Amino acid sequence: MWGDAYVPSGKTLRVRGNLKLRPGACLDAFTLGIVHVRGNIRVQRGALLGLGCTPNAIGPGPPCNDMSTNDTVRGNIIAKNPPTMYLDGNTVWGDVISQGGGLGLHGDFLNYVFKDNWVGGDLIVRGWRGGWAGAIRNTVGGNLVWTKNKSAVDPDSNEVATSSVSAPDSEETRRGAAGLPAWLP
Repeated sequence: MWGDAYVPSGKTLRVRGNLKLRPGACLDAFTLGIVHVRGNIRVQRGALLGLGCTPNAIGPGPPCNDMSTNDTVRGNIIAKNPPTMYLDGNTVWGDVISQGGGLGLHGDFLNYVFKDNWVGGDLIVRGWRGGWAGAIRNTVGGNLVWTKNKSAVDPDSNEVATSSVSAPDSEETRRGAAGLPAWLP
């Protein structure tokens, strides 16, 4: 996908294969619209992804009010150097893996949010630099690896809280059985 796309409330976006967000593209589905992707989502350098909506996503009120979506991705979400991602209330059958990104420690204050998702595989976020980042109230079928993420502005950043993780936590599982991409050491 090139450019920007917005999924308005009450509308549905169905992708029958993979969805690739090209450099600089933005998919804004942080609405009460519905998104179903039958394959993977790949977020390339500089692309933005906002997917899903739950109550209190950013406090009471818009865009979700007291309603939730259940956007689904039947594959993985793989991101390489995105400035931000906002995943809220989604079902991802595979892994969510993000390496690098953000606008740096002195750039705009962008959040990197993973809230209220169900992830069938691993949730791995490594090397993001920006505003606040966190993983809250997620259910993860594999491992949750949150490492080398940094905020120079927000001392409350890097929150990993109240998430349920099913897989055993071992170095072998994180590196071998998890099938991490070659670019994620």
